[in-house]
Amino acid sequence: MKLTLSICIWACCAQPLLSQTFLNAATAVGIDVHVYDNLHGAGVSFVDFDQDGLDDLTFCEDSQIKFYRNNQGDVEELVLSIEVSNNANHPIWVDYDNDGDLDFFISQMQGPNLLFEQTSAMVFENVTSDVGLPLLMDPSFGCSWGDYDRDGDL
Repeated sequence: MKLTLSICIWACCAQPLLSQTFLNAATAVGIDVHVYDNLHGAGVSFVDFDQDGLDDLTFCEDSQIKFYRNNQGDVEELVLSIEVSNNANHPIWVDYDNDGDLDFFISQMQGPNLLFEQTSAMVFENVTSDVGLPLLMDPSFGCSWGDYDRDGDL
């Protein structure tokens, strides 16, 4: 009897410790993203792309990419010079040229993967062909960058 009572008390008290409630605050802070292709989903990136010490958001939304700058908890949507064809999948921020600012790479389902170099503060230029990346139309679902030979560059 004592064991049963102990288990019941533990179960009642432990439940609030284990369960969590999440509230969708996206619309309250100004984030408006819709993914229409429910089969593949879309990518998201949490990275400080403007290098102000606060994580910013990048969302793929089918044929466009949405960028949201974090301003101390307030969110500002940015319009950047980055265009994609269709079904953008995975956004990734990477300093491919080691110049200290973050460049942008995107994989796509129905278009080539694209690399954009940041030429000045939040201004981007498509350098995909310039750096020798193939403009293949093969579907890509994701991407990853790394310094595989540990020489300090990607």
